[in-house]
Amino acid sequence: MTAKLFGWILFGKEAAPLMLERGKGKLLFTGATASLRAKPTFTAFASAKAGLRIRS
Repeated sequence: MTAKLFGWILFGKEAAPLMLERGKGKLLFTGATASLRAKPTFTAFASAKAGLRIRS
């Protein structure tokens, strides 16, 4: 779950310098309805998406 939750932070940290160098760029992070209505088999995925939703 840690990789799913903090992966977007690491991605942004690596992508930002490249975008600044080029003078343009966008980061797009998508969510999932699983963050709002989780099921027992998707707990890690749902909690990671909820973390992304909360931090956005």
